[in-house]
Amino acid sequence: MEGKKLKIMYDYQMLVLQRFGGISRYIFDLATAFSANNEVITPVLFPKSFYFETYFGKKSSTFALWRWNKPWVYPLNKIYNIYKLVTQKPDILHITYYNSYLLPFIPSQTKLVVTAHDMIHEIYPELFPKWDSTSNHKRKVFNRADLIIAISENTKSDLIKYFGINSDKITVIYHGNPFEKSLPKVAFQVDAPYFLFVGQRDRYKNFSTLIQALAPILKENSQKLLCIGGKPFSETEIADFKSKNIESLIERRNCTDAELQTAYKNAICLIYPSEYEGFGIPILEAWSMNCPLILSKASCFPEIAKEGALYFQPNDYLELRDKIQQLINDPSLRESLIEKGENLLKEYTLEKTLETTLNAYHKTLTPSQNA
Repeated sequence: MEGKKLKIMYDYQMLVLQRFGGISRYIFDLATAFSANNEVITPVLFPKSFYFETYFGKKSSTFALWRWNKPWVYPLNKIYNIYKLVTQKPDILHITYYNSYLLPFIPSQTKLVVTAHDMIHEIYPELFPKWDSTSNHKRKVFNRADLIIAISENTKSDLIKYFGINSDKITVIYHGNPFEKSLPKVAFQVDAPYFLFVGQRDRYKNFSTLIQALAPILKENSQKLLCIGGKPFSETEIADFKSKNIESLIERRNCTDAELQTAYKNAICLIYPSEYEGFGIPILEAWSMNCPLILSKASCFPEIAKEGALYFQPNDYLELRDKIQQLINDPSLRESLIEKGENLLKEYTLEKTLETTLNAYHKTLTPSQNA
């Protein structure tokens, strides 16, 4: 069965929602790899994803920005996806996010696959407006799905806890290292030794605990905190930095992939204080660039990073400060973490992710032996 050529469809959702990001990159990697030996259908009239603009050959960022604000982008993509699903009748429909708009139109022979990335909407409902219907859509999609891919055992447990999903239709498939191919080193200068933080900073990301822990260290050692990505600093954040006299020691930038690799490579360490993640892609990114890790002992982190990181209790800024000092003062600890990360990274290859995903597709199409 594994040798059978499949017809696989990925719908438009995340490719229009997310210009840069882990999910759109994940879908791009699947579609690109599987298109070599299978028929891959990606019916997106107006992709916002940087990756899929490259995939479709539409590289004009000006056009991307112009079309994004047009009210007809969503309905046209929906109609086109429904048309493609009904007429093409794929073996596998792998929806890229949780909207349930395609459920009434799935042909009888098509198997529905969805990847569960995290349970943010269920664990932190206060982060979303009351009218947000994502959880309702998730429930419909998860109940209808023939296969749910969970990106960690922690996410699988959350699926069972919050949605009562039968564990038999959940397959855990870890992400692969997005930095398997090292990009050319680019000019990326920071005017002091720096700690690295990557991503959004709001609420459960626990950024305030990091600031509490780091403030005296930055001042004492003339070091910096470099934040990559996320929104510009808010007035509240800037006021907090000023109150601690560290405003000049914290910097935020946006980066290309090549710049991000260099940022990891030159950092003292990556500090990832989040209270909850579905997987934690920056763990793999850091390991691939020989960047030591300090992680909160929460959600999936111990499962993914194992012994390849230092851990602290999520809201204990004093323990975090102690771990940072340990890493600064003990070069052998730093080298040990880099070596452990390098070895653990071998478990998270893109090839393994792709192979396991394709096998899961085939298994879903194979009638049960006990049927």
